[in-house]
Amino acid sequence: MKDKAYKDFCDNANDLMQSVTPEARLRWVNKAWIITLGYDEEEAADMTIFDIIHPDEMEHCRDLFGHVMSGEDIGLVNTTFVTKDGRKIFVEGNVNCLFTRGKPTYTRAIFRDVTKRKKAEEMLRESEERYKTLFESATEGILVADIETKELKYANQAICTMLGYSQEELTKMNVGDIHPKTSLEHVAAEFDAQVRGEKILASLPCLKKDGTIVYADIKAAKAIISGKEYNIGFFTEVTERKQLEQELQKSKDSLLSAQQIAHVGSWDWDILTNIISYSDEFHLIFGQHVRDFEAFLDSIHPDDRELVEKSVNEALWANKPYEVEYRIILPNEEEKVIYAQGRVTFDNAGKPVRMIGTVRDITERKQAERTLRHSEERWRSLVENAPNIIMLIDRDRKIQFINHVIAGLDVKDIIGRSIYDYIQPESHDITRETVDKVFENGEPGYYEIKGTGPDGRISWYETKMGAVKIDGKVVSIIQISSDITERKQMETATKESLAEKETLLKEVHHRVKNNMQVISSLLRLQAGTVKDKDALAMLKDSQHRIQSMALVYNKLYQSQNLARIDMADYIKELTVGLIKSYTASPYRVTASIDPSDVFLGVDMAIPCGLVINELVTNSLKYAFPENRTGQIAISLKESGNQELELVLSDNGVGIPDGLTPANTSTLGLKLATNLVQDQLDGKIELDRSQGTTFKITFRQAKEER
Repeated sequence: MKDKAYKDFCDNANDLMQSVTPEARLRWVNKAWIITLGYDEEEAADMTIFDIIHPDEMEHCRDLFGHVMSGEDIGLVNTTFVTKDGRKIFVEGNVNCLFTRGKPTYTRAIFRDVTKRKKAEEMLRESEERYKTLFESATEGILVADIETKELKYANQAICTMLGYSQEELTKMNVGDIHPKTSLEHVAAEFDAQVRGEKILASLPCLKKDGTIVYADIKAAKAIISGKEYNIGFFTEVTERKQLEQELQKSKDSLLSAQQIAHVGSWDWDILTNIISYSDEFHLIFGQHVRDFEAFLDSIHPDDRELVEKSVNEALWANKPYEVEYRIILPNEEEKVIYAQGRVTFDNAGKPVRMIGTVRDITERKQAERTLRHSEERWRSLVENAPNIIMLIDRDRKIQFINHVIAGLDVKDIIGRSIYDYIQPESHDITRETVDKVFENGEPGYYEIKGTGPDGRISWYETKMGAVKIDGKVVSIIQISSDITERKQMETATKESLAEKETLLKEVHHRVKNNMQVISSLLRLQAGTVKDKDALAMLKDSQHRIQSMALVYNKLYQSQNLARIDMADYIKELTVGLIKSYTASPYRVTASIDPSDVFLGVDMAIPCGLVINELVTNSLKYAFPENRTGQIAISLKESGNQELELVLSDNGVGIPDGLTPANTSTLGLKLATNLVQDQLDGKIELDRSQGTTFKITFRQAKEER
């Protein structure tokens, strides 16, 4: 420090210089240090380096000091000093340590005051954060596109919501990717016009991620970001407006374009000169030139002139808002309804000198309001005079509207009451379950309940519920209830009558079965007195035929279905009975029955049963002579085309050659053949290749299908 030139250099430096002992005491500081921190040299001589370190940086700086004293290069240091008057000073600089014989002697440090830069950076960060927040929270969609490449660089959340893409997806796309291919040429022209400053607003179709098209008004502004030119687009979705304009354009060929209809005319009345200036839209609405106030009054419907003059005078002299609806008559005698607004400008003396405002053609809106009012009156009349009870129920399950008054109660006594007050307790659970489902998922509900009717009686009601939604949320339920008391009474009477008929039909089946059993018993008794073997065999065969028919009625009597019987169960019982009757041992001839879900009515079950009876009897008599063992197989199933296939086979000795169902002399085969052809309207085929097989096909009756 004895070198005066070096000391002068240090004292004249703008940066803060200091030297610190290994004990952290300030050994020397320059004038810039004294001026910046506000301490004098004597005060500095009694201080340590940590006396000027901000508390938030203390731990970090102590750690750095230890590294410096160990000879490490700690690089650029950024920290915060505290001045004598308590101000924070942001500094950055370099620190190194001088060593003598391997031991630290003192440090040397140069720091630059970067407080202004730090604050500028902080302000820049805050500004960036504010703009980023504005960008992200803007209700308008915002896209930033590279003017040269048309690549999308930035997108806010609103545009992502509008188009259905994520920010990451949009920033990998270009301008053409978010518009329909058929509009790309027009989009490119509009984009270039906005870049050149020739246009600010463009209305363009946009292509969403799901392929649907929305329309947007796009305002553009050019900006330079990081040295590059970008086009910033502000998107406002106007799909509904576009659709309305298109519909109006198609249906109103004789009117001006939808855009012109939507425009608002403006006017400016110089009161001192009595001259009115106006926009093109104003002229389109009025259909004539309106140069002064008198011409304006002449265009107004005579019945409305007094109202308009009064409104103008109140605005001029009573400082009231000018807002009025009136009718005008066009030169072609067409009448329009106008909605006008305006405000008055006064001079320093409070005298009106100017009045400006707007006019809007609301003729169609007024017509729509009248139509809506008439429609509302028609619907109200329809609802109030409907024979059904119509209610509107809120989410608290309270009645908001009812079209019929409950006997003895006024409407005001019913509105606000719980729906359960007018429903019988046994119907509360199903009502609660249905109402909850409609409110939860918005799907319609249907159920039958007992409740109090307009006449005060307890009646049955068929009730339908539908959801009333606002913004996609179910806010209430509309309930329509029809009195079905008479229908319920008729249903009860019908069920009672049906039960009586079923009982009677069962009794008929039972009696027919009993009568056939009597006939069978008579035949058995008669057989007991007959000695002739042939006559006895004939009586036995007849008895079996009667039993096969009686079995049909017995099955019907036992069945829940009084019209059809299960043929698998019937065939099994019939076959087992025949085997027991014709064979001494039940094991000599066995039956294999292939069960199938075939159900037949009486008209088909009886001839089918008789055919099975005759063919099984024939096998038992002739297929197994001299006590031979064997098997009879029977199957009945659907074969397609509404046909049934009945197959009966045995593995016995077989039918002699030359004998066919058509030329047989035995009564059983003749009877089976006639039954198949005449009663079942089918055909019978004989196969002798393995024992004997009869294949019978016949169509199901329509009522059997």
